[in-house]
Amino acid sequence: MTPEIRDPALVLSLMTAVALFTGTQYKRQTPQTDLRGNRPRITITDRRIIKNGSSTGTYNEAPSVVEASDGDYLLSYNVGPDHVTAYYHALRRSRDKGVRWSPEVAQWSATTPDPTLARAPVSGDTIISFAKLNFAGLTGAAYSRSSDSGYTWSGFTFFDDPVNNTFSTPTQYLIDGLNMYAPGYDGQALNANLWFSQDDGYMWTKLSTINQPGDASINETGIAQIGPTRMLAISRDTVNTHTWGHISEDLGLTWGPQIDYTPQVGVLDLPQLLQIENALLLFGRNGLANELLVFASYDGGKTFTDRTVLDTYTGEGIDGGYCWPLLRRDGKIFLVYYADSEGLRKPDIKSLVLKWK
Repeated sequence: MTPEIRDPALVLSLMTAVALFTGTQYKRQTPQTDLRGNRPRITITDRRIIKNGSSTGTYNEAPSVVEASDGDYLLSYNVGPDHVTAYYHALRRSRDKGVRWSPEVAQWSATTPDPTLARAPVSGDTIISFAKLNFAGLTGAAYSRSSDSGYTWSGFTFFDDPVNNTFSTPTQYLIDGLNMYAPGYDGQALNANLWFSQDDGYMWTKLSTINQPGDASINETGIAQIGPTRMLAISRDTVNTHTWGHISEDLGLTWGPQIDYTPQVGVLDLPQLLQIENALLLFGRNGLANELLVFASYDGGKTFTDRTVLDTYTGEGIDGGYCWPLLRRDGKIFLVYYADSEGLRKPDIKSLVLKWK
């Protein structure tokens, strides 16, 4: 575990291709919503295939994207022979906001998922994290940083000690002023935890365990700040029968009772929360129906409505649907995700741009 740099209590003071070419655009689809008689609140444009899995014979999954300090988009994802079996984590660059991408670079050798990209709030450095083996053969979340917009990278530092106490930090990091929050989960995928940094992501301390004694076990968790000191966490259920939530009133130091969001959103994998001007958006995979979904809340996460199917995919429930939203400066959202298109269990890496009305 990296050293704690201050008392956490002081925190209270803050996206159907057949082409192999990069950036191939494919037929635009009409968003499907559950709103009857109402105009959809969402407009989808610029659907693209970034990498075609069946053409390359690879299983591509779990993408993340970040805008680097030089304005370029950096994209990373797993490449391997099958689900959750990675040869390497790819790194690619776009200088035109996701229209075209540089050739794939096998940047990091990997045996485990999933790369997470973030931008440090002070320096603008790019941070990447994924599960990594240590010298003892234990697997845990580790992070590296780049001070030149992703051209060179530092060595890796593990979050936790023992390193397998935090297996992965697979969802978006929350930036609150100068502070960074990283939701993770343990090596048994039974408990979600929250990590905190107030020195631009150089050092991290474990702030809390999100699920409480007696709660159902959870792992992949998205977080959002929904008030001056209030946080919402939405989590994947370990046994995949529910979607759970928790509220913190003190910026993640402690968490309240577990809340069942299943009646509102169904069973979601890799929930991602994104606050935009007029709504809190919840993205996630419905693996039971092979759907990538988004919902909206207009009351700070108490209720989620406007269920919208952003895309569907073929293959098994695990062969698509994990996504990563990036809020652009124009208010639109650039979304990267993976989705099998031809029933071969060789998912593509795709992107789209959406605007919420």
